[in-house]
Parts: sequence; structure tokens; C-alpha cells
Amino acid sequence: MNPTISTGALIKICAALLMAAAALAVVGHLAVHPPGHELMYQQESRWVWAHAISMWSFLFASVGCLGLYVHYRQRLGLAGLVATALIFVGLIFHAMSMEYDAFAVPAIQAANNLGLTGPGGAAYGAPFLGAGNVMRAVIEFGGFVAFGLVVLTLGVSVPAGIVVLLGTTILAFQVLGLGGPGVLAAVGLVIIQGAMGWLGWRMWREMPRGESAF
Repeated sequence: MNPTISTGALIKICAALLMAAAALAVVGHLAVHPPGHELMYQQESRWVWAHAISMWSFLFASVGCLGLYVHYRQRLGLAGLVATALIFVGLIFHAMSMEYDAFAVPAIQAANNLGLTGPGGAAYGAPFLGAGNVMRAVIEFGGFVAFGLVVLTLGVSVPAGIVVLLGTTILAFQVLGLGGPGVLAAVGLVIIQGAMGWLGWRMWREMPRGESAF
């Protein structure tokens, strides 16, 4: 039995992950998510489901973007590699944040810990956690901007690059301008992941069958 798998098959798996991530983003960020992050929502089952689904969305997208780079590496070059590395790390960080929100926050609230996890609560400014959120935001925003620019300017897809930058602008307006998570942040993330999902669909269609194995 040949244990190898073709490059084309691996890229198609990554393409499928990008498309799945886009669909999960709509469900997790918009369809299931409660209206806000206030304490009253944090013990609801939809809070857990929304953030768990979003966690998988970010994990799928983080792996999918690696295949995206491999598929378009001749066009993306070193700039694309740097952008992919940034977006990969940023998405992993975001998945970790969603895991915290999905599973740790409800447990903290169930223990009646005085609103530590609410907007502006002490948990957000705790050592390492607060700094980690800032680091994640810097890396993720940098990755989204770099990714949008290289996709836009290096011959991959002008529309997708514009959409990624648009989603990043909306996300930044909510997080940096209005402060903290909110509906606009969810919309921005869905737009970004939707553009990545469309690139995954295009990747899938472009891959020839029967590509040689590793």
C-alpha cells in the first residue's frame, strides 16, 4: 500500500477546510451567538455553542490558509509567506480565545465569581490574559491586512483581497474604535472568512486530478 498522498489531495483538503470555516463563521458569529457578551448571556447554551463553533471555524481556517499559500506560492512569494504565517498564528490565537469563552467563562460564571468575565471585567486585564489579547489582536490584524494586500496585489484575486481588507476595516472599527467585541466585529470576521472560503472554492476548482504524490 502506498502511504503517500498527492499534493493536490492535500490542497483540496485545505480548500474544503476554508469553505467549512466560512460556513461555520456565519453560524458561530451571527446565527447562534447571543446579542452581546454581558454576564446574563454567559451561562446560556447558545453562548457555549457559538464560541465552540467559532473555535473550529478559526482552526479550520488556520490550516486551510497553509494550503492556500502552497497553491498560490508562485504568485505570493516571500510576502505571501509572511502574511500566511501571521494569519496562521492570529487564527490559532483566536481559536484559543474562543475555547476560553466557550468552556472557561461559563464555569467561572457558574462559580459566581463577581463578573470577572464580563465586558471590562478583571479577567480581561489579568496578567498574561490581557497582554495575550493585545498580542493576538496585533498579530491577527497584521495578518489580515498583509493577507488582503498580497491577495489583492500579487495576482491571486482582486475582489477577495478587497473583501478581506473591507472586513478587516469593519473589525478594527468595532474592536479599536468602539472597544471590545460586538456585532460589527462578528460581521467583519464573517466577511474575512467568507472571502477565504471563496478562495478555497476557487482553489478546489483549479486543482487538477491525478497530481503526482510527494
